Amino acid sequence: DTLTEARRVDVLNELSYQYFMLDNAKSEAYARQALTLSQLTKNPWAEIRARRNLGNALGSRYRSREALIQVNKALDIALAISDRASQAKCLHAIGLIYLFRE
Repeated sequence: DTLTEARRVDVLNELSYQYFMLDNAKSEAYARQALTLSQLTKNPWAEIRARRNLGNALGSRYRSREALIQVNKALDIALAISDRASQAKCLHAIGLIYLFRE
């Protein structure tokens, strides 16, 4: 069975999230794949999650500038679609990046 593109992006985002504490390089790779696929499928919710995952992975690798760019882009999308839960998650991620930045 092949996964639908929508399901595949969800799986990539979940893998990125799960690998965050185990292997942040893998987490970043999965997030980048999810970001590409979410943009191809025009899925703003998946793109928000992919950018947030990517920001978390980059931040954990002491690349806070890149991390903030990704999470701020996710926040912009969340604001554009009026997704308050995603807005809150993005703001939380931004706070953590500032807290732990190099």
